[in-house]
Amino acid sequence: MLLTFRLEEQGLLGKPDSPRGRGGSWDATLSFKVGDGVTLDGGWVATMATIPVVFALMTPFVLLWTVMLKWLIIGRYKTGMCAVGSWYDVWWWLVHGFITFNNVFILPVFRNTFVINWYYRCLGMKIGKGTLIDTTAILEPARPVGLFGER
Repeated sequence: MLLTFRLEEQGLLGKPDSPRGRGGSWDATLSFKVGDGVTLDGGWVATMATIPVVFALMTPFVLLWTVMLKWLIIGRYKTGMCAVGSWYDVWWWLVHGFITFNNVFILPVFRNTFVINWYYRCLGMKIGKGTLIDTTAILEPARPVGLFGER
């Protein structure tokens, strides 16, 4: 694999009154040569390299945002009924959407780790010591049902 960096000057034809003057502008190109005749553009490589970094940096913020919204908007879940279309129902629907998003897209990589236990404990779930959770299908983790994983 060969990494090349090319910096070349490109003139601005038709724009003599450019703020950069008569010299034009500089264009930087980053490319990777993978094999014979196969070269990857620097923009594509940078995009593919950025995706895992963005995922790793945004994951804790999304999880903390959901926990914060749950406690600020809903608080502790209470047993009972509410009218469909009431403000409580709308707020519950919003928080439920965030929890479902996390369960489907973020938490599957954290199954059987302390991260998923920490997340559900922050949402109000009571989890026994040494318990491993191998599912993300817990949609209302703070319903008053007792201790999860009690021995």
